[in-house]
Amino acid sequence: MIYGYDDIVQDVKRLADTRALAHAYLFFGEAEVGKYALATALARYCETGIFDQDGADLQEMHRIDAHELLEHDDANKESVGIGSVRELGHFLYQTPIRSPYRIGIIRDAEWLTDQAQNALLKILEEPPARGISIIIAQDPSVLLPTVASRLQAIHLGIVAEEGVLDFLKKYAKIQPSEAQKIAHKARGRIGRAKTLLTADKGRETAHRLVTAYLKRPASPYALKKLADDAADFMEKKPAYANLFFEELLDALSADPAHAPALKIATEGIAAIAAYGAHRRLMLKKILWAKNSPTFFSSS
Repeated sequence: MIYGYDDIVQDVKRLADTRALAHAYLFFGEAEVGKYALATALARYCETGIFDQDGADLQEMHRIDAHELLEHDDANKESVGIGSVRELGHFLYQTPIRSPYRIGIIRDAEWLTDQAQNALLKILEEPPARGISIIIAQDPSVLLPTVASRLQAIHLGIVAEEGVLDFLKKYAKIQPSEAQKIAHKARGRIGRAKTLLTADKGRETAHRLVTAYLKRPASPYALKKLADDAADFMEKKPAYANLFFEELLDALSADPAHAPALKIATEGIAAIAAYGAHRRLMLKKILWAKNSPTFFSSS
């Protein structure tokens, strides 16, 4: 289910129906607005006629999911390389059987190395006749200009808080007070609202870690242990990283005395999102923001 982007959904469905989809797209916008959901729903629509993210595995879709690759690739925890893109190209150049198109999705393109982007460029320069590439990123500037110029960009913006609340009222079996709380935390992102609905256990852990951080660990060793615990938690699932950072920013924003740490946290999170900065190292820098002279002054 894609909610909040009716015009975009109608446009891509019309293009699919008339066999007029472009060879390559860039879906961009803030984290958890629904970029990957839209890409997957389009692939399902082409293959089955049903516009929905969820369902049985698709035969004519291949995806590169950076987070999944990084979780299982001990040799390289900071990027997605050329081999994954070449595999995607091999898939796209084959003739589809169940769909008019073969669709390749690159999720979190921020993690692509320059070599991988150059391999992608070769696909874009000579696109397969019945293959479509969908690149997903928060910020188009992470892509090489030669790559970005060959993509048809579709921006998914945030929706009004009232829109998120309306979604929760229609599709979530929760109390109005909880719906209001989730709608506020989602900050206009339907995907974020879905994550908050299904990640109660993770949210509790994130809240516990942030609470411990704000209480100021008693020693540098304790703070290092807390940073390691937080990093381990975030690496369990991609959604957990968003949960932790959301809790952290909310907590720091609540007290003006935490402004220096909030600045460091905001910059660090932006660095991770924009160009794939090493999450564990950046997290330790964020949590070691106690070096700010005013931080913890009210703790």
